[in-house]
Amino acid sequence: MWNKQPLAVAALLFIGVLCHALQLPFMPFYIVEILEKSPWHIALYTAILTPITLVVNRAVAGAMDRGLPPSRYLPIPLVAYLAACAAILLVQPYEAKLILAALLFGIAGSGPTTLFSYARLYAEQRGLEVARFNAFLRATNSFAWMIGPALAFGLVSIGSASTVFVVALGLGTVWAGGIASVVRIGKMHAENSDSVPSLQIRPEDRLNLLLAVIACWLISVAHSITAGALPLFVVREALLPTFAPGLSFAVKTFVEIFAILSTPYLIKRLGERNGLMISCGFAILAFLILMNVSSLAVLILGAAVEGLYYGLFAGIGITYIQNLSGTRVARGTALYMNSLIVGSLVSGPAVGIIAEAADFRSAIQASLLAAAAAFFVLWRIKNEVRPT
Repeated sequence: MWNKQPLAVAALLFIGVLCHALQLPFMPFYIVEILEKSPWHIALYTAILTPITLVVNRAVAGAMDRGLPPSRYLPIPLVAYLAACAAILLVQPYEAKLILAALLFGIAGSGPTTLFSYARLYAEQRGLEVARFNAFLRATNSFAWMIGPALAFGLVSIGSASTVFVVALGLGTVWAGGIASVVRIGKMHAENSDSVPSLQIRPEDRLNLLLAVIACWLISVAHSITAGALPLFVVREALLPTFAPGLSFAVKTFVEIFAILSTPYLIKRLGERNGLMISCGFAILAFLILMNVSSLAVLILGAAVEGLYYGLFAGIGITYIQNLSGTRVARGTALYMNSLIVGSLVSGPAVGIIAEAADFRSAIQASLLAAAAAFFVLWRIKNEVRPT
């Protein structure tokens, strides 16, 4: 049974991801609906934000792997987050507001990656079961994402956009308190780094790591394309009620959390790579069901299978890549999280291009092909690393 310290690490992850989930889906709405700018401004904002997040993820990961104490890197995304919210509330010229928000939220976007990396190091040094702790953290991450977007759009519906960012500042102060608390229990990373029981990376694992990252990227592409295309496919092409996409998301998320929590047992029985291959199999099944939706019952079934595959992927993928990274655990975490970010970045234009050329059902078919490709890439990986 875990004591209060691991739960404090999980609580810190929850509040950090909640802050991230509050602003990330809200900013495109804010730019177009509140600031009344053209949709291409969203692309400009994303073009500034995404590369910054990718670079900061890698830079902070390198520092963590070199033994930088938590007090140095945990506050970086927090400070950027608070500054971004303040800039949106206080800066008046639109161009300055957009650039500052993109730059600062880009740095703040490294928060989830940094927290997952820290949690892995913490688990190793405290002798916790890594797969189980990672699964619990991924479930915590999903729960935060259930709350964040709903909270943001709920606040703007009863108040204003300013209300969203004022609440974000308030949550940021809670995040700061969590960091102050966790840093006190996290000093062991600087003091006892020589005793960390990390895996040493083997030569063959360098190729395996690359293949695993490619597979995670493909699964992220498949997931993000379906997430973008499914609501419009369900309403416009399958002719289901407008509440159907929301129902689908609720069912998917519910199943996803339980699937994540089941992954430690799956890893013990079948291993990480085999678990991810099973996830790809369920993904193919989910997309086959979703692309042939004709009723609410079929949609709910497809959503449940979708939650199952993505929950297995979320619970296993991060641990697998961390283990393949040997002693460079933070680098592995950054590679995993960056693969998700790049996958999401690619999927947006892909949905638009495919739907313009054909229809939204064809976009879900593209997700099926990506999942099949991920299965093949994972099949090519040999000499799997077993969790410690």
